[in-house]
Amino acid sequence: MNEFISPNWHVLFIHYPIAFLSAGIVIELLSFLWPRGLLRAAGRWIILLGALLAIPTLAVGMYAFATVVGSGRSWYEVVERSRWSPEQWHAMSRHIWLNSIGVLLVVVAVTTWVASSDNWRRRLYWPVLLLLIAGMGSFSAGAWFGGESVYRFGTAVALPASRTAAAEPAHHGIKWFIPPLELHVALAGMTVAIAIGALGLTIRRLEPPEVVTEPGETMVPGEQTPEEPHGRSEVTVPVPPSMPYAPRPVFAARIWLAAAVVGLGAAIAGLWSAINVFSADTLKQNVTMVRQPGHIRLLLHLIFGVTVVVLTLALAALARFSRRRRKVTAAFLVLSVLVIALQFWLGLAMLYDGRTGPVLGFKSPPAGR
Repeated sequence: MNEFISPNWHVLFIHYPIAFLSAGIVIELLSFLWPRGLLRAAGRWIILLGALLAIPTLAVGMYAFATVVGSGRSWYEVVERSRWSPEQWHAMSRHIWLNSIGVLLVVVAVTTWVASSDNWRRRLYWPVLLLLIAGMGSFSAGAWFGGESVYRFGTAVALPASRTAAAEPAHHGIKWFIPPLELHVALAGMTVAIAIGALGLTIRRLEPPEVVTEPGETMVPGEQTPEEPHGRSEVTVPVPPSMPYAPRPVFAARIWLAAAVVGLGAAIAGLWSAINVFSADTLKQNVTMVRQPGHIRLLLHLIFGVTVVVLTLALAALARFSRRRRKVTAAFLVLSVLVIALQFWLGLAMLYDGRTGPVLGFKSPPAGR
C-alpha cells in the first residue's frame, strides 16, 4: 500500500512483450499472403519492439519478486523467513525460469537478425523464426505459472481486511507515484534493451551489406557524392524490381546515444534511491559508506554504471565518425557486453542479498545451518 501501482510496475510491463511478440509472429507466419507488403515490415518492427521490451519487463519482474517474497540481510534469511508454501515457491520459480529463458531466446533471435547481412538473413530465416516461436512458447508457459501464483495461491495479493483507509496516507509524495529504486531498475532494463538494439546495428554496419532502400534502388559501398560530402560511403544504384521492399537503414550512433541518455537517467534514479535526499551531507555520508571495504558490491555497481554510460557515448562516436575502425569498434562492443553483464549481476546480488557480501556469489548461511 505504499505505492500508487500496487504491488509493482511488473503488472504493467508484462502486457507489451506478450502482445507485440504474439501479434508480430502471427503476421510473419501469414506473410505468404503479403510477401512484399508494408504489413510484414510492420510485423517485424513489433517483433523487435516486443523482444527488446521483454528486457525491462524481466528487470522489473526481478524487482517485483524481491519486494514480494520478503526482506532480509541475505538471500538465506529471505528464504528462511518466507511464509510462502512449497506450491508458491514451485509456481514462482517456474515463472521466473521460463520467462527468463523466453527473454534469452527472443533477444538472441532479434539481435541475430538485426546484426546479419541480407544473405545471412535469408539463410537464418527459419532458425530465427523457430527461436521466436520457442521463446513465445516459453513466455506462455511462464505466464501460466505467474497466473497460478497470483490467482490460485494469492501471491502478492492484499487481503481485503488490510485495505483500510487508515493504511493509506492522506497526502502522497512523488515517491508514492514513482518509487526511486523501481524507476532505477526499469530504466536500467531499458538501457540494456536499447544497447542490444544498437549492438546488432553496429555489427551489421561493420561489414556494410547491400540494403534495399526502396523499390528499384539500393545502397552499396562507393565514393562520396555531392549530396553527402562528409564521408557517407554509399551510392544509389538500380536493382531488379523483384527484390522485396525494406525500410531505410537506421543508424546505430543515434541508438547508442539514446542508450546513453536512458542510462544516465537510470544512474540518477539509482542515486536518488540510495541517498534519498539530494544534499551535500547525504552525498558525503554515502561516499564515506561506499569507501568502506564491506561495500564492494555497491562501489563496483557505481563504477560499472558510470562505465556503461561512457561506453555507450564512445560507441555512438565510433558509429558516427569512425565506421572504418572495425577492430576498435569490436573491442568496445565486447567490453560493453561484459560490463553490462557484470552490472546486471551486481544489481541482482544487491537486490536479493544486500549491498555487502562477495562479488561473485551470495552470502553463505551461518555455520551448522
